[in-house]
Parts: sequence; C-alpha cells; structure tokens
Amino acid sequence: MLIMKHASPRTFLDHYHPLQLDTDMIRVICGLDPDVELMRAVTRQSRWRDTRRPRYLTDQQRAQLEDHPELEEARRNLSKIRAQYEKTQQPALLPRIQQREKEVKNTRKRLQRSLRHQIRENFDEEQAFLDIEAQLSGTVVKEESEDESSLEDTMHPLQLHLVQSLLSYPISNSLEDEWNRRDTGAAAVVQYCDVLEGGPLRGRPKRNTSGSATSAGPINQPQDAGQTENDADSCEVHVSVAGKPSRATKEYLENSEKPEACFQCFANKGLPDHVRFQMYHDAGCVTRHFDAIHLKEKPLKCNWCEVALLHQMAFQRHAFDVHRVRSRKRCANPVQELQSQEQAMIS
Repeated sequence: MLIMKHASPRTFLDHYHPLQLDTDMIRVICGLDPDVELMRAVTRQSRWRDTRRPRYLTDQQRAQLEDHPELEEARRNLSKIRAQYEKTQQPALLPRIQQREKEVKNTRKRLQRSLRHQIRENFDEEQAFLDIEAQLSGTVVKEESEDESSLEDTMHPLQLHLVQSLLSYPISNSLEDEWNRRDTGAAAVVQYCDVLEGGPLRGRPKRNTSGSATSAGPINQPQDAGQTENDADSCEVHVSVAGKPSRATKEYLENSEKPEACFQCFANKGLPDHVRFQMYHDAGCVTRHFDAIHLKEKPLKCNWCEVALLHQMAFQRHAFDVHRVRSRKRCANPVQELQSQEQAMIS
C-alpha cells in the first residue's frame, strides 16, 4: 500500500498480489540485489507440504464406515436379490445382482472419500492453532524429518533414491552443479526403469531390509567410481525372497532369463563365498554391479567361459548374448581408440 500509494490495501490484494510471490520485494525496495536462492526455496511447492496431513483412512475409520446406514441399506438390497436368485435361479436376475454389487462398492468408496475429505478439512482448520499453541507453551513441534523416517520401510530403495534425487534442492549458484543435479536425477530415473513395481505396501507386512539396502540417500554431487560401487552394493539381498534362491547356483545362472546374481563373481573361486553366491535385488542391480566393477577390470576376461575379450564393447556383447546380463555403460568405439593410438604413435 505504501509503495503503490493506495488508499486501501484491498486494491493491492485484489488486483496486484500474485498467488505465488517470487520477488524479494524488501531487498528491491532497499536497493539491494534480490536473494534469488532464498525466494526459490520459500516458494517451492514442497515448502508448503505438511507430511502430517492425513492421506489414508485408518483401519478403525474404515471399520466404522461399514456400519453407515447407506452402506447397510445397499448391502441389504444386494442380499435380497441374491436370496431371490438362489430360490428361482432366473438368469434375468444376474445383471441386477451385478448392479447391486456395484452400488455397494460405489457407496463404500463415496463414503470413504467423503470421510477422508472431512478429516483433511478438520486437520487444516485445527492443526495451525495447535502448532501456535505448542510454540507459545514452549512445546517443540514435531519436525517433518521425523515423519519421513518411515519411508525407508515402505519404499523400494531405488524408488526412495529416485524421489530424493528429483526433489533435491540447489546447493549453489554454479551452473556446473545444476548440470550435475540434473544428471543425477536422470541417472536415478534410468536406474529405476528396471524395478518391477507392485501394489502399495500399505496394509502389507513391511519388508525386512538390510542396512545396506536402505542406504540409498539423496545424491547432490556427481558420482565417482566409489559411489557407483556403493550403489551396486545397496541392491544386495541377504534374505530369501519368494521365487528367488537365497544363494546363487550354477543351475540358476544357466537357466534364468534375467539372472539376479553375477556370473563373473560366481566363477571367480578366489572370492569369498558371500561375494560369489550373492543374490541382488533385481537384474538392474546386476547391470549396475557389472558396469561399475567388471567392465573396469584389466585385463578383460570372462571368468565363467575363460575367454579373453579385446575391449569393453566385446565384453558387453558377450555378457548379453551368453549370460543375459545387459550393460548400459556407454563405451568408446574400439576402432576410434585404435586410430587415436596409431595417430599418437605416428606423431
């Protein structure tokens, strides 16, 4: 109002005030350079996200809805039609039974949606006052990080790494750091492509994840070789999973279409048993292990077939054709390498 010289602040609020303010007005008024990074941080969508806001109904709330008069009426109508069909066995009643079943299902969903909306509205109205009262009374408000600690128990490690990579914050004004952050997000998307997704874990028993399997954290810096090896190790599975052996065997590696164990490590008898027989989370983890470890070995040799390979592309082709392990590492063209070596020798 003071800047625009309006008689009432209503004019500014109705016609000038944007829904998302991204300009540092105080520093502009004072003749200072605006703090762009600060304004980006405070105007992000995740800045206003409250992880305490209810997302799903509890089991108790769902059970209470089963006693709702509308749902009971829909179930009674369904029971009458079913009883009538059992007595008469008339085929014409089958469409009516399907329609009543659909009514019961739709009524339950509508009541759940209405209750969830009501709970969220009550939370939005009450939680702000509860937080203010807690601050005034000196009680510490629960931090968001405490609520997010359970994500490691309910999300796939690579999915957690994907979310953290895509939602990471800028760490500096450097353009190179922004490129690295972009590349990290793209690499996380590529890694997650091989994950076979299932249904949500809500309502199921939690997985027994090892310490290394939940170590996939946000990566804001470009990965070096050591970090890549750690990512490959984070896919190790130390417990037996349904349909997967707890230890790699020769028969498994020969017959599996997408083996989830490393043929190169298995054939190296000089390695410890826990390394040779290690089972990974999925075939994508084997790919990352193969690219990070075995493609960098010198000389290149397949321990399983006892065949020497001339260059990395030949090893990649051999691993895919013989052992069904797909490599994603982009290797230099061996012809160009030979030409560059010849030119270097001539010069």
